[in-house]
Amino acid sequence: MFRRPLLRLALFASVAATTGSASAQQYVWSVPSADVLAPGGLLFEGYAYWGLQGPDAWYVGPRATFGIGHGLEAGLNLTANVTPVRDARLELALKWQPWKSADGRWALTGGGIGYVPLHELDYVVGGFGWGHVTCTFGAGTSLSAGAFGYSRGVIAEPARAGVALAWEQVLRGKWTFAADWMSGPEGYTTAGFFYEVNPALYASAGYVVGNEGAGDGNHYLLLALSWYPR
Repeated sequence: MFRRPLLRLALFASVAATTGSASAQQYVWSVPSADVLAPGGLLFEGYAYWGLQGPDAWYVGPRATFGIGHGLEAGLNLTANVTPVRDARLELALKWQPWKSADGRWALTGGGIGYVPLHELDYVVGGFGWGHVTCTFGAGTSLSAGAFGYSRGVIAEPARAGVALAWEQVLRGKWTFAADWMSGPEGYTTAGFFYEVNPALYASAGYVVGNEGAGDGNHYLLLALSWYPR
C-alpha cells in the first residue's frame, strides 16, 4: 500500500496521459506508446484525476512534448496534487525507438523519466525507466508488452519493478478504445475511450482502478485533452 493518499496517484501522474488515432502520442494510459513524434512535432496535453468517492482527491497536470528526430522525443511535465495533499514536481521525459520493422508491424521502444520535486515530496530526485515490444496488426489493433522500474521513494519506499501490457483498438468513426495494466501493489488497470475532435485535437476519458485498495477508494476518473499544433 502507499505511504499516504498522494502516492495512490503518483504512479499515474508520472506516466498517464491521453491517446488517440493521431500519428504520434506519448502514452496509451499509464504505459508509454510505441509512437514517436516526427522531428519538429509538438504535443500539448492537460489531464485531471478525480476520486469519485469524495471531493478530496484531485490531481492535475500539463505536459509538453517535442519531436527531436532519429526516433527520439522529449517531454516536460508539471504534476500537482491539489487535494488532499498539496505538492508538485517537474518531470523530464525521454522516449527512444531504436528499431521498427520495415512493414511497421513491430517496434522496440524505451525511455525514462526524471523527477524533480518542487514542493512537499520526500525524495530528492527520482526516476522511472521502461521498455517494450509492440505488434500492430489487422484493423488498427496494437499490443505492447514490456517491463518498467521506479527508483526508491517515487511510488513506494523500496524501488519497484514489474511488467506492463497495453492494447489499443481503433473503432469505427473517430473513436479508439485502449486499456493497459502495470503490475505490482502500486500498479493500476485503466480502460477508456479517445475521440478525435479534429486532426489536431483529441479528448479522452478513462477509469483507473488500483491493483490494491480499490475498496478503500483507490480508483479514479481520468479526463484529458491532447493538442497537436504541428
